[in-house]
Amino acid sequence: MKNRLFVFMSKKWTESQLNKIYTYHPELRLVPLMKIDDVVVEFLKIHEVEARPPKDTSKRDGAIAGAITGMAGADVGGDAFLIQGQNKQTQLQEWTSWKQWSLSHKDFAEFKNKLNAEAIIKNTEIEEKLYAPEFIEKWEVKLKKDEEEAILRKRKEKAKEEQQNTNEFLRFIGFFVIFFIGIAFIAGIQNNKNNYQNNSSRFQEFEIRNV
Repeated sequence: MKNRLFVFMSKKWTESQLNKIYTYHPELRLVPLMKIDDVVVEFLKIHEVEARPPKDTSKRDGAIAGAITGMAGADVGGDAFLIQGQNKQTQLQEWTSWKQWSLSHKDFAEFKNKLNAEAIIKNTEIEEKLYAPEFIEKWEVKLKKDEEEAILRKRKEKAKEEQQNTNEFLRFIGFFVIFFIGIAFIAGIQNNKNNYQNNSSRFQEFEIRNV
């Protein structure tokens, strides 16, 4: 039991490692706990208080104020926007006061734990499985193997990319070599043609002189 507890306390999976584990064991995802504001709302209900955190209605309020401005003028629209802002501020102050009262209440911590009791128990069981020595040993081997394969795959991709770049460079050089050979070949043909014409002219001149 001591060794199991020591492993549980000393080992900590990273987020990326957990994501890989979740692909094979989705049941090992931690159960989300209730948000503190939701707990406060439920706690206030048992004390017969209806209070909720004010929602962000800035876009909607701005649209309403804009519509009023368009219909009744800038002064009335500005007053409407100011009133909305004051109401929102009052709601926020009221909510903040009730939230502080709840958090400082002697029964709040126990109430929160009861609401989250099932999730807490489930998460404790999950963490015991995640950090069991045999599970850690199994996944450390697998994650190391996956990491080595990923490194090897990246090296192969890099080598393939470098080979492609080399092939493109060679094709580029080959194109110019063929281009220059073609130009040289055409120039050679033209030169031979010129020489042939020159020799023919000289031969004709020679024959004319001998006649």
